[in-house]
Amino acid sequence: MRRFVWVFLIISSILILSPQFALTQEVCPELVVEEALTAIGLNCSNMDVNTACYGYNLVNATRRQEGGPDFFSTPNARAQLSALATLQTGPNAQGAGWGVAVMSLQANVPDSVPGQAINFLLLGGTEVENAVEPWEASRSRELAFYFRPGFGPASCSTVPNAVAVRTPEGATIDLNANGAHIRLGSTAILRVLPPGNTMEVFTVEGTVILDAGTTEQLTVPPGFSTLRCLSEPNDLGIDGNSNDREITETCIWTTPVPAGPDLIALGETVDDLFGRLGGSVCENGGEDVVHVVRRGENLFRIARRYTTSVQAITEANGIGNAASIFPGQELLITCAIDTGASTFPPVIPIPVTAPLTSSRP
Repeated sequence: MRRFVWVFLIISSILILSPQFALTQEVCPELVVEEALTAIGLNCSNMDVNTACYGYNLVNATRRQEGGPDFFSTPNARAQLSALATLQTGPNAQGAGWGVAVMSLQANVPDSVPGQAINFLLLGGTEVENAVEPWEASRSRELAFYFRPGFGPASCSTVPNAVAVRTPEGATIDLNANGAHIRLGSTAILRVLPPGNTMEVFTVEGTVILDAGTTEQLTVPPGFSTLRCLSEPNDLGIDGNSNDREITETCIWTTPVPAGPDLIALGETVDDLFGRLGGSVCENGGEDVVHVVRRGENLFRIARRYTTSVQAITEANGIGNAASIFPGQELLITCAIDTGASTFPPVIPIPVTAPLTSSRP
């Protein structure tokens, strides 16, 4: 069966960012950012994979089929990515809000733990569109996304328009953004700078490698950013609109330079936003751990050791049958509190009967 699919990751995905213009650069009240941080934690923590979440005003979404007037229209609304055609976040307008949406996508990469996800933050005036023809999921794993301005220009430099990406800890993914090959491990921010003809890649933490494996390979260390020219708008997707830009061959990536104060502040905000999504902040004071199954263990005893439930473990790891775990399997235990309790059945001693002796003299 052929269908649209919104599973983003994968060893190679295609992102197209489009211009996001800034007419003014007023300094917004700190309250705007703090309210957004709090809202993300309340509205979008502990997301299921392959879903989108309405984090903070303003966010719009359109679905592939008619969905009624209230579809994805209020904070805390969630939807399967496969049901969405577009997702838009609005820029800050005179301190009245700052659209933030979250996409959680299955991390089907070789070095990730089952159940982990790649998280995307859409910040400010940004729109993402499912931009591939119907395809057979079993025959291809490449997907195309197009980013372009959302509701309008940002009016505050402290709450800008951007797309932020965070991979599972220790995992690396390859993206194709605006025609640029990006190998990402950890957290990065992608932006198109005014007036729309320059793309910026900023490594918040971890490492970003551009054009990996080629003679133009460039590593962008954490805290550094690089720029590259973008083409004039072209029709690169299936919507028929000439609103997409890609990198050009007439210029190369600039030498990475230390990020300025504004970009560093944005990175700190993004890091805080990701931390509010769950898995990094646990109300019970626990933390996410990976447990490697050993022969003789079962989920009941593993759950008891980490002060959680069998259901929480099966949901976090996509396990359909709780009895089907196997030695060597890696299990993600969310918000675990390790009590150190044994995960093996108790050893019951078998009584030894004294051998019979002869009664003859």
